[in-house]
Amino acid sequence: MTGVAGFSSKQQEISVWSLVLYAADLPHKVIQNELGWQIVVPESIEESARNEIAAYELENSNWPPSQEHKAYKSSSELDNSPPTFPVMGAMIIFFAVTGPWSVTNSWFKAGSVASRRIMENGEWWRIVTGLTLHADSVHVLGNAFIGGLFIHFLCRAVGTGTGWTLVLVSGALGNAINVLLRSGAHNSVGFSTAVFGAAGVLCGLRMRLGLPAFKGILLPLGAGFGLLAMLGAEGQRTDLGAHLWGLAAGIGIGAILAFLPWLSRWICHPRLQTVQFLFCSITVWVCWLLALNS
Repeated sequence: MTGVAGFSSKQQEISVWSLVLYAADLPHKVIQNELGWQIVVPESIEESARNEIAAYELENSNWPPSQEHKAYKSSSELDNSPPTFPVMGAMIIFFAVTGPWSVTNSWFKAGSVASRRIMENGEWWRIVTGLTLHADSVHVLGNAFIGGLFIHFLCRAVGTGTGWTLVLVSGALGNAINVLLRSGAHNSVGFSTAVFGAAGVLCGLRMRLGLPAFKGILLPLGAGFGLLAMLGAEGQRTDLGAHLWGLAAGIGIGAILAFLPWLSRWICHPRLQTVQFLFCSITVWVCWLLALNS
């Protein structure tokens, strides 16, 4: 006894279904009649064959993309020529202005992440200004090159404005959590916390790729902690806590975007990219105004 697993008036479509059944190792025949083509299978596997074809159609229901989707993607890709490297260059120039760390340096007195000044005097802007200061030339160059790479890929994924917004938020949030949870007075500077935030966001976004739940969590965590072990846990001036919390904040933000696709579509819209980039620039500028006038 035989059954019909599929019928179509289009030869190309029936050929694709046939390949699907071949891949599933299901025996079948393609038969042509006056109405079109049909796939005939043994009755015992008819339901399985139909399920394979239905699963293939469901998986490819949005392919090829519509013209509206293509237009949106094209606009997004056009925007995704991120000014990552000019911004990294500006960070190096700013280091040339501020100079390296010293106890008498007025820039560091005003803008470093001094936990006591933040907690006791409410100088919250330090969690942002501290990201723009660097202890020495090795510190700033390392963040410029390594950070530039991560941020470039992040901006390619979500857009220029959104990428820099996520970098700034995750870096500032990492500094804030570190200040809140760390006992005793401490003082830190550096863009490294934001770099680990960018890496964390990329890891968190990895969760949206349809992996099983445990793999979707373990893979980004493993990648993020691997980066932390390689780049963020050694060195005389390394603030491991800030790096760790920057990474954690980034993973959390990326996971939120991964599991709330409507939010991701909204904030990553091409029309909002310039607004978000300007928001980041103005935020850093305002924080430095507050720091220098406090």
